[in-house]
Amino acid sequence: MVDVSRDATDEEIFELVYRCVDQLASEDYDAVFESVGYAMRYDRPGAKAIRDDIQRYRSSRYFPGVEQFKVTDWRTAKGGNPTPASRITWYKPNDMGLVAAIDFDLPLNGKWSALNACFVIFQIDGGGYSLALEDIESSQEVASEGAA
Repeated sequence: MVDVSRDATDEEIFELVYRCVDQLASEDYDAVFESVGYAMRYDRPGAKAIRDDIQRYRSSRYFPGVEQFKVTDWRTAKGGNPTPASRITWYKPNDMGLVAAIDFDLPLNGKWSALNACFVIFQIDGGGYSLALEDIESSQEVASEGAA
């Protein structure tokens, strides 16, 4: 997991998220899984689960007819989802140690999508914080069945 300073600003946390998105854009799913894990991988190998969940996305609104997706550079994404999510929600640490959740809609094929990467920050032993990838999903669009 990626260590996060207890006094990290939202901007510093987004810098960590941007690094993960850059790794996704380079299709280095192994590096992403090694650095932040993937909670919703179920019984799938981590890197494959990340790739599969990106490829499973479909959007008749933002990507009509598109069936192959690649995360692309967040700095240059244009069009697509007019209001991509990019927010941090802070929590009072609970019994599980959850401190924050970060929602970030991924840029796919050069445009903003409604495919959300949900990162979480947990308090770890010793009082530090750790960033993890919780899920990659879209609540606005229906995921396709049987994606590879």
